[in-house]
Amino acid sequence: MITSDAETVPIPQLARKAEVDKKLPNKAVSRKKKGSNRRRKAVKRLGLHHQKIARQRKDFHYKTSKQLLDKYDVIGFEDLNVKGLARTRMAKSILDAGWSEFLSILVCKAESAGKLAIAVNPNGTTQNCSNCGTRVPKEIQDR
Repeated sequence: MITSDAETVPIPQLARKAEVDKKLPNKAVSRKKKGSNRRRKAVKRLGLHHQKIARQRKDFHYKTSKQLLDKYDVIGFEDLNVKGLARTRMAKSILDAGWSEFLSILVCKAESAGKLAIAVNPNGTTQNCSNCGTRVPKEIQDR
């Protein structure tokens, strides 16, 4: 994520980092006999692993949105088709970042704080020239 001041907020790739830890509980589930109590317990442990990742991601979203709202009064974000982007080869990264969840949290917190969060048409918002690489500031227009 990049702010208008060219300040970047690194997105923690929680699901990618936890893939290694997920292998053991996943393997445990696949080894168990379907319908058994031990399988049910293994599925529960795997679910707790997924729940931990989801909670970490949500915590990051709340903290980042608070930082943004403390710093800015008006926040404009590109109104991207996240569902369509999740079908590309970048799907794993996009879903791991949880864009839709972050934007909904940001809009909700902005409303409760009395600030403005605006969805902006993504056409023509790129500021770096694809030809020469120079930065060309663009005006933000509401959708």
